[in-house]
Amino acid sequence: MEISKGIPLATTSRSIAELNLPQVKSNANFAHDLKAAAEGLRKAEEVERGIGRLDADNAPHNAANVVMKGDQLVATIYKSGVVAVTDAYAAQLKNLNLPGDNSGELGSLRAAMIAKAVGGEVMNANTSSSASWQSRFSAKA
Repeated sequence: MEISKGIPLATTSRSIAELNLPQVKSNANFAHDLKAAAEGLRKAEEVERGIGRLDADNAPHNAANVVMKGDQLVATIYKSGVVAVTDAYAAQLKNLNLPGDNSGELGSLRAAMIAKAVGGEVMNANTSSSASWQSRFSAKA
């Protein structure tokens, strides 16, 4: 039996332009994502060697911003963009659609949206004016 008498094969060549595929665009945050991935790998390698440890995203020293309404803490936003909302405001912010991109401004964007939703203000977590909330909500080791 001859193979050539089986299924007829036809080959045609086409250029990529004929395929009319959408062009692939690079991620706008590529450099930030690459830097974050490299830092994550470095930390993981240190942990594996026993010379480092990975901190939780919501570790107190990773707090970047807080949202305050008067003297009440509404939310803490960490460097990674993780948001911790206090119980008093959880129901009010339940349906707030926070952005989920990986840009370096994620925490700031989320803090601004939360502050607008509750009529509060965004404060830097490392300033002296927020020292009182840090002492109230920091975990004691």
